[in-house]
Amino acid sequence: MPDLRYERVRKVFHTRNVEVVALNDVSFVIFEGELFCLLGPSGCGKTTLLRCTAGLERLDGGRIYYGDTDFTAIPPFRRGIGMVFQNYALYPHMTVYDNVAYPLRIRKLPRGEIDRRVREIMELVGLPGVLRRNPSELSGGQQQRVALARALVYRPRLLLLDEPLANLDAKLKVYMRTEIRRIQKQAKVTTLYVTHDQQEAMAIADRLGVMEGGVVRQIGTPSEIYDDPANEFVAGFIGEMNFFPARIISWEGDKLVVAVGAAQKRKALRAGIKAFGDEVTVALRPEHLRIFPSTSGEGVFKGKVRVVQFLGKFVRYQVAISGDAGLVEVDMPAAVPGLQEGDEAVLDFDPRDMLVFYAGERVA
Repeated sequence: MPDLRYERVRKVFHTRNVEVVALNDVSFVIFEGELFCLLGPSGCGKTTLLRCTAGLERLDGGRIYYGDTDFTAIPPFRRGIGMVFQNYALYPHMTVYDNVAYPLRIRKLPRGEIDRRVREIMELVGLPGVLRRNPSELSGGQQQRVALARALVYRPRLLLLDEPLANLDAKLKVYMRTEIRRIQKQAKVTTLYVTHDQQEAMAIADRLGVMEGGVVRQIGTPSEIYDDPANEFVAGFIGEMNFFPARIISWEGDKLVVAVGAAQKRKALRAGIKAFGDEVTVALRPEHLRIFPSTSGEGVFKGKVRVVQFLGKFVRYQVAISGDAGLVEVDMPAAVPGLQEGDEAVLDFDPRDMLVFYAGERVA
């Protein structure tokens, strides 16, 4: 089946005699029918890559293929791409029907075929009753779905979405990301979705690529990215993460022994280490730490509870510990008896849950 392939894609911008490399030898594949999210901070190159895919930016190196077709030199209007922008870009002087029908009219389809397709796609997006209304009469979520319908009505080969939920409130975002995934799967269209919102990307994507500085740092399913980050940047960017300075003590068979806090912990190696005594970083998700009153005994870290927050399914403790780690977040399934704000506490964890990074790269 056709797929979307990026082969060593490079894009450079020149501003005031300064060369800015927006995309640096980007290579990966988006599979047929996949909903693929590009995720990263502002300025990482994700929107530039989307615009290059659409043909709105010219490459400075590399190629983009859809199946066996080289997209690189094909003008945008011949690429068969549907696009949804952050601001929806609906025509305010047209009805919803005319907005959705517009891509079909410029392709000179018969009137009956246009009517059939418009009504079919509006059923798919769940808005069959708004065809005669103007965009200004619709809510933000409804406008978003009309924009999606317009992008899909002529059955594009690819669908590109650039921060499509950025202008919606938090509750509507949750609803619309579910709707977008439902509509995309029913339409069976290969989709590239760009966002800086981690939760949004994790909730909607089949796979996602995390970008930094024009480079794709890791590609995987949401669970792979969250549970098995390849480097320190991805670990810190996806979800909440605590980082602790640590030092290599020794090896025991295939296990690395590190000194972290007041304890030594062991974890199976997955890459080589330079020498004994090297500084490393240990990372732990808040849900992988455990907190107890200081009277419970010794732990890996000692600290003082600064803030306790009830967050529905868990209780979050913010703890100030000594050393370079500073403030640490711990998520417990329920409130810990006898532990209040201002109390001394100890923290511990299962070494199987820790991630170890050397020079920014994952080693255990």
